[in-house]
Amino acid sequence: MLVTGDLVRMPSNVKLVKAEGEQKMELSVLRDFRLTKTPQLAVFIKYRNQGDCVVYTNGDNWIVNKEHLRIVER
Repeated sequence: MLVTGDLVRMPSNVKLVKAEGEQKMELSVLRDFRLTKTPQLAVFIKYRNQGDCVVYTNGDNWIVNKEHLRIVER
């Protein structure tokens, strides 16, 4: 189980979704999405109800499926 602040790794070809109005994510509007071209590092922020997570990478918070996240061992 991940906790806020964990450093995580995402592989390439993972869909990242930027939501507008992150306080009410169930009713959020799709604003932006991206596919990772290379593996990326991110900071885990929190879990969502739908089995997704919020991570911080590239200067923004993004929603990603939790199945794509792996913790970076120290």
